[in-house]
Amino acid sequence: CTRLLQSIDNSRLDKTTGGQMKLQYLGDARDAFKWDVLYWLCSHSDESFNGLFFIPLLTPDDSSRDGRTHPKTFSTRNHQILEFLKILREKKPRDLSRLTQLGQLMSIREFPVEIHPVGGDPHTVIDRGEERASYWQGLSLEKYRNYVIFLDPDNGIQTKTQDGTKWVLYGEMKCLLERLSDDSLVLVYQHRPRSLSWEKALPDVQQRLGKFAGHDSQADCFLAIYTGQVALVALAKNPEVGARVRKLWKEYIVAIVAKPEAEGTTTKVSKPPKLRLWPE
Repeated sequence: CTRLLQSIDNSRLDKTTGGQMKLQYLGDARDAFKWDVLYWLCSHSDESFNGLFFIPLLTPDDSSRDGRTHPKTFSTRNHQILEFLKILREKKPRDLSRLTQLGQLMSIREFPVEIHPVGGDPHTVIDRGEERASYWQGLSLEKYRNYVIFLDPDNGIQTKTQDGTKWVLYGEMKCLLERLSDDSLVLVYQHRPRSLSWEKALPDVQQRLGKFAGHDSQADCFLAIYTGQVALVALAKNPEVGARVRKLWKEYIVAIVAKPEAEGTTTKVSKPPKLRLWPE
């Protein structure tokens, strides 16, 4: 894996823009989608995962107006998520290390959250060439059993023509999947390509991962939850893990149409987000 990462060619320039992960996006509407879903995966029912390992794939902020969408524009299931995002968004300076507090939102179901590089600076940016390879040094997934490994590139998984700092590369995905325990999950933020619907984009991602990253696309080893422009793509070695995720996400989609207001009560959300699973 080390040799493969060091040999990756990152010479081509980025040509599109997406959504995550820059500090300027911290706490925006797409963050509301991501962290609400991740919290559900690690806290809901006996099917949940033991913890979360976050790989930011951080890139420098830019001069665009991106990242200004308010988290309330995505109707999260859990009002505590909105309070959490408010802290991420408004407390200065913005700091990724505050994301470790996600696992402490509810004392009855706490879970650990770690950020790559462990023991290092979470604001380390991902670069090109040898500098990019150094970003992955020290990464050890073997110790994370029954975990969600979450990657947050700006745009998603490498495409046929796009492979710069805004994407996680095929070689990197291959190494991560090789090191992944059989009971864990890799989850990747994915921005929808401008020219494709999700019904066309997601099968394309699945096919490319099978061809270039060696991912076995058996039933329930590749699935996604998506809304509008963004999706979370899940990959697992074990079909049983995929089945767990599918069950959790189906329950999440049902739950999000009702927003808790007080213990034992619910209030209907006027415009719940349109969430779908792929494959259905």
